[in-house]
Amino acid sequence: MRAHLAPGGVLVVDGWIRPEAWWPAVNVSAHANTSEHTAAARVVRTWREGNHSHLDMRYLSADGEGFSEASEHHVLSLFTREEYLAAFASAGLQPEILQGPMGPDRDRYIAVAP
Repeated sequence: MRAHLAPGGVLVVDGWIRPEAWWPAVNVSAHANTSEHTAAARVVRTWREGNHSHLDMRYLSADGEGFSEASEHHVLSLFTREEYLAAFASAGLQPEILQGPMGPDRDRYIAVAP
C-alpha cells in the first residue's frame, strides 16, 4: 500500500479484531429484515484457529420471484498492535492509532507518506 502513496499521501487501515479480544469458542449470530416485498437474513458462524479467524456466512432472501441463496467463508489473520506497527515501520511509515469505527477492539491506523 505504501508504494501507491505520493509524498503527503494518507494511508488509513482499519485493523481486524486484536487477538486478545477475540471471542471465546464458536459464536453464532443471525440478522433478518423484511420490507414490503422482500425478506432477507444472514446467519454467521465464527471461530478461531491459532491466529486466524473464520467467518462462515449464509444469506437467504425472498421476494415475489422466489428465493436466492449465497454463502461466503472468510479467513482473517489476527494481528497484534505491535505487528501492525512493525508492518508500518517496515514501509517507512509512523501511524497514529485511533479507535476504529467498529468498536474498541479494532484499531484504525493513519499514516502520512514522507
